[in-house]
Amino acid sequence: MQTQTVTNNIPANLGAISAADLEKLKPVSALENIPTLMPAKEGFEIGKTLAGYFVETRKVVSDKLTTSKRDENGDKYAFLHVLRDANNNKFGIWGKGQLDGLMKAVRPEQFVAITYKGVADAPLQKGQSAPHVFEVRA
Repeated sequence: MQTQTVTNNIPANLGAISAADLEKLKPVSALENIPTLMPAKEGFEIGKTLAGYFVETRKVVSDKLTTSKRDENGDKYAFLHVLRDANNNKFGIWGKGQLDGLMKAVRPEQFVAITYKGVADAPLQKGQSAPHVFEVRA
């Protein structure tokens, strides 16, 4: 058996872009200027179902978020679940309660229907808010 040594002959200009071409590109944002819906707010009230093809889940980091979730750097974050409708229009649903966990089972391009069921009737400790409940069908 012969052993072959592979060297990485990477061209110096690999991935290069001219300043003029770079100027033509637009900055990418986590939200892509897509409409987003928040459970329990206008557009995604109790009992309403939103459906579409699952695109991806994005972690959005911002000091402006009202979430109590913090990552390992101490930054506030929330998950945005991005779907697209039959006309290829993207929209996002902000993760709340059990939705983030349920969406882990959905595969990209799988058709999914998400129904907001409201807030759980559960005993809470002082300072806790009741978890939001969803039904996810795929």
